[in-house]
Amino acid sequence: MKKFFSDFAQPLSVIWKKPHQYLVWWLVAMFVGLASFWLPFILRYLVDGTQMQFTREYFKSGSMASFSIVILADGLATCLVVANSGRNHVTAGIKGILGVTTLILVVLNVGILALSAFNISSHGLHIVQLLITLLSILTASYLYCFRDPSWEKTVGDVQEEENEEVDNLGRTATQTSADESGNKL
Repeated sequence: MKKFFSDFAQPLSVIWKKPHQYLVWWLVAMFVGLASFWLPFILRYLVDGTQMQFTREYFKSGSMASFSIVILADGLATCLVVANSGRNHVTAGIKGILGVTTLILVVLNVGILALSAFNISSHGLHIVQLLITLLSILTASYLYCFRDPSWEKTVGDVQEEENEEVDNLGRTATQTSADESGNKL
């Protein structure tokens, strides 16, 4: 399980290698992409000071779900078309898991849009919509890491690591001559 999580952490090295590019992408995506939320919210507050009713109406409009669908679609498309990527089983596995997760989030966001179209709204649905939007933002932020395949190991690197693991296992097996009770093997 430790290896699984360390494999999933590898793409994050793109953020540490190029933090300024990531920050620019994130700020533009969040502030411009969510302008349909924060700009009307601020303008409505400045004009007549009402927030709560507007916030409920905003959730009914489905704008956050639309934003989430667009940002996830952008991230998934980038992940799928980046050149020289996905050449080893680890990267392919991460992309597969991420692709399925992204599609599930898109379907959930489309469901929220459908409920919005039928004017179905409740406080619980607003909380669910907010949580799905936050998960979508986190997933899209992770998908950003796939724009630069420099974090990926080559097939040769992965093969070398696996051979080392087999050698280490062989050395451990030859060193072990008794079980935990002291019985000879």
